[in-house]
Amino acid sequence: MKTQRTLLMILLCLFLTVMPVCAQTPENTADSAETLTSAVSALNETGGTIRITKDIILGTDSSIGGFEPDSNITLDLGGNTLYIQNSWSLKNITITGQRTLIMLENNADLHLDHTTLAATAENSTAIKITGDSRLSAEASKIEAIGTNTFGIIAVSTADLSFNSTLVSTIGSSSTSIQTKGIVDAYFSEITAEGTGATAIKAGEVLLNTSAVSPEASNAVIADTTAAPTNTGYHYTELNTLGGLPDSMMFEITDKKTGDIRYTPSMPVCWDTDTADITKAGIYPLDYELCPDTFTPAGAASLLENQTQQLVVIDPKKPFIYYDAPVTENTGSYSLLLRFHQPIQSFGTPTLWVEKDDSSTWQTWPSEKITPAASNQYSLTGLEAGHSYVFQLEAKNGSINGDSNAIRITLDQDGNPTVTQSDMDHGSSEIKAVPTTAPKAYVETESIAPSVSNPSKNVRTGSRESLKSESTLYLQEMGNALKTVSNYLNGTTPVSDNVDTGINGALKNNIKGGLPAVAALSLTFLCAVTMLLVRKETTDVKDE
Repeated sequence: MKTQRTLLMILLCLFLTVMPVCAQTPENTADSAETLTSAVSALNETGGTIRITKDIILGTDSSIGGFEPDSNITLDLGGNTLYIQNSWSLKNITITGQRTLIMLENNADLHLDHTTLAATAENSTAIKITGDSRLSAEASKIEAIGTNTFGIIAVSTADLSFNSTLVSTIGSSSTSIQTKGIVDAYFSEITAEGTGATAIKAGEVLLNTSAVSPEASNAVIADTTAAPTNTGYHYTELNTLGGLPDSMMFEITDKKTGDIRYTPSMPVCWDTDTADITKAGIYPLDYELCPDTFTPAGAASLLENQTQQLVVIDPKKPFIYYDAPVTENTGSYSLLLRFHQPIQSFGTPTLWVEKDDSSTWQTWPSEKITPAASNQYSLTGLEAGHSYVFQLEAKNGSINGDSNAIRITLDQDGNPTVTQSDMDHGSSEIKAVPTTAPKAYVETESIAPSVSNPSKNVRTGSRESLKSESTLYLQEMGNALKTVSNYLNGTTPVSDNVDTGINGALKNNIKGGLPAVAALSLTFLCAVTMLLVRKETTDVKDE
């Protein structure tokens, strides 16, 4: 019973030690450019909130600055303002407040990237610009909520550029954007809701795949189409699938003039569930703008039903590419067959062919094969109106085995269609005697692209187990006390002690600013508990 009481007191001590830690959240504050920079740096990986206690001026020197943490950080301005006086950038930053959030001065430039500004009080403004400053925003949100609010207001000429960005106000007599300069919006949305609300007042408004509500009378709207700049393939290796980019570049083209208006980078999500990737080959994958990505009205529709080709290569086997060009000869056609690896690495290669779904494989005649480069064969003798499935077998080389199979179908005019085939020459029982394909000794390099992501409690009740259990807790509490004492005396950082038994909670407590009085009180309580444990251990030993 005595031991049970003692253990209960130990648990109570531990609970009282950890409870203030869990309940206390350290507050990060900043009142100057220096303290704000330090606070952002400290939260770089974990993210968090920084409370701004007074107006702060940023960018007073000539160097370009900015905050671009790895994790999102929120700056709670309250009624304060950030004054930016030189080129500055913000990325992964959320700024909230009830007055003017950002003031651009001295012709300062500001770039926002994945950043959110939210002014949430009457007469508040997200961004106010003086002088001929420039503002650009990408994948960001600029919002103001309340009567007589502004999203962005420039008291003079300021040019604004938006890419995949939302600028909005909600409230009577609110204005999303006001400037005498140019507003150039790509894949963006500018809205204002409320009685007498205005979306844009600007000297010139250029809308490229963007939406404005209410409409701007002087807006120039471009009717555009979107297409990926990379119309080829994405490459990856079997069993280490990758190569699918998180974002893609798109060309936005004016339908009327054919001019490319801009080339934005948009985040895309891939539908890999539709492809059963079990072997080397080419797989068409659907993609779309990621669902959690802001997309303005009408913009997402431009990227519907898009497909990109994923080339999966087995580096241990030959691989035939799918961009085989066909040219017309007298009465027949020739084909340029390109491999991922140099043909010399195939040892003794054999090129198999199956014609017109006959299920019969034969070797392509060697007289109709000519090495065209170190990784290319030129094949002659193809006929219009027929289909051919090619597969290369490599033996006795540094790369061995069967390649992927491709089907090349020529229509009556000789126009080729190249697709993947699931056929395999090795699965056919009818097979001609192999005629080896010629080796390539062309010295030019292969033009194939490279592949581009406390122990368990003892519960027996024996004397030895009780002594062991008491001793275990005694050691843990002793280490914890030593940590607290050393830290409070300033002799040892908490981070240096990693074996206290309750190191995680205690270290976080002290790092978070546990008051010295509370720490001393807990130290006293734990010391009393330790004495009881020691006495209990002695009693058990005397028995």
